[in-house]
Amino acid sequence: MKDFITKSYLHFDYRTRYNSVRDYVEDPQRIVKHGFFPFIHKKKVLVKYKVNDAESRPVKIKLRELYRASHLDSCIYRYYADCLNKDYEKVAEIRGIDANVVAYRVGKGKSNIDYAAEAIDFIKRSNDGCYIFLGDFEKFFDTLDHEYLKCKLKEVLNMNRLDEDWFKIFKTITSFSWVEQKDLNDLFGSEKEQYKKGLKSYFDTWEEFRNFKADGHVRKNTNSFGIPQGTPISALLSNIYMIDFDEWLNKLSSKYDGKYLRYADDFILILPFGTTTKDVFLEIVKEILQYASEVTKLKIEKNKTEKYFFTNDIVYLFDFNQNSTSNLVKSKLDYLGFVFDGSKVTMRQKSVSKFYRKADKAIRAAREKSRIKESRYLIGKRHIYRYFFDVGARDSKGSKFGNFISYARRCQKKFDQISPLTENLMMEQIKNRRKKLLKKMYKR
Repeated sequence: MKDFITKSYLHFDYRTRYNSVRDYVEDPQRIVKHGFFPFIHKKKVLVKYKVNDAESRPVKIKLRELYRASHLDSCIYRYYADCLNKDYEKVAEIRGIDANVVAYRVGKGKSNIDYAAEAIDFIKRSNDGCYIFLGDFEKFFDTLDHEYLKCKLKEVLNMNRLDEDWFKIFKTITSFSWVEQKDLNDLFGSEKEQYKKGLKSYFDTWEEFRNFKADGHVRKNTNSFGIPQGTPISALLSNIYMIDFDEWLNKLSSKYDGKYLRYADDFILILPFGTTTKDVFLEIVKEILQYASEVTKLKIEKNKTEKYFFTNDIVYLFDFNQNSTSNLVKSKLDYLGFVFDGSKVTMRQKSVSKFYRKADKAIRAAREKSRIKESRYLIGKRHIYRYFFDVGARDSKGSKFGNFISYARRCQKKFDQISPLTENLMMEQIKNRRKKLLKKMYKR
């Protein structure tokens, strides 16, 4: 595995370079005896919007549970994920799901943009129309069954019994322990204050950590389900968990000349009118809910599913009782960050709004700083141009940096290539951006 430096977050140990711990990490006997640190847990707030709300007001606050492994543990998980991924890719190809599982895939050279464009293009090319089912697994990582995961992991690794080192990895991910970020903040100050203090690790010695642990700060998962989201191996394990579901639903969609894609806990099923009736579509939806519950032991809440049908360049909410389109409710398909109304494709409006909101915040901060220092020039102008103007979107040779404008351009280009029959309006959404931002920067 290539050398890398662990990310710059604060943990119970220090940042490390992989090459400096390679011999340790790649020695199975050492991993069997290795003492893993607890994860650090924090909640990330996600604001949900309803796509058909013209004012794009938030309708739901969703908390995502994130767990960070210590730096050395992160190297271990990353190495084992790299080994496991090779086996998973082989199994995915053999089972015919290589093109259906689209999240957390290494080396595919595709992103959510490509897959969203492929799905929307498939819908658009359904000449007679099609049925569309969007599903969302409830609390996906939090409800993965440990025994079922172990069974699927052994299948992918081709082991009747997990080797000792693999069993150790499995146990640390299922019977995991963690410390709340809030508890650490109570001791060391807010994360912003910790950064200002220049802390490199929460504790300098094992004894300090043991004393902290003795005070009851460490919690443990005693359930027979749930794995921590955010570790280098968790996403891959979730794909392995879903292997049977993916294979089953892909075969089902192929039977009706349809298309199935799954991106983490979200999936889409598209079935053409030519091969599918209303009754068949509803029966398939029922089968999906049943399979998810009985086989994978996961739950798809009814209020987390959306059923549509597409005809005559219009997306409608699915209503089994309607026999004509005269009284149907027009809708929009919201998939992987893009909104499709039957003819036009845009980025989610909240993404565009977030871009302008961030720009406005940066400009106001720069203007205030300039006012306080009585500067004739706008302090922080370089930062503003870097993140919110076209000049920052122009990647220099070999640079990975871009900004939201470069992302919008990439979306526009990909959709124009992959979904040429739709009217793709990504760059239209951010037109006059320079004029708008300059007006805010230099207004009197």
